[in-house]
Amino acid sequence: MNKYSFRINSSEDPQIIEILSTLQGKERTNFIREALRFYVKNGEIINKMSDNIQKMQKEMEKLSADIAEIKEMIKTQPAVADFNKNTVLLEHDKNNKKKTNEEILKGLVNDFLNM
Repeated sequence: MNKYSFRINSSEDPQIIEILSTLQGKERTNFIREALRFYVKNGEIINKMSDNIQKMQKEMEKLSADIAEIKEMIKTQPAVADFNKNTVLLEHDKNNKKKTNEEILKGLVNDFLNM
């Protein structure tokens, strides 16, 4: 049986000190062994999950910026005197039929997703 020991840096490892200080003798040894086993078994998975979360956060920030840009574009649309709450006169389909706000929004989202 091999024995290992290590030192804890009090300024860098306050959480480790707090946990280990509540354990004594064999209990502390078992905790350290199980923690190392867990890391060996799951460390790579945890690192991949962390990387994926960071990528998703960046994508969400970009999406949020894109949504803000779309909102700004909508705000800058010129007002129309004969405005009906269910239609926007500036947008027409190929048959010159007025498009509803829902149809316009679906078109914007579809265009965004197909970029």
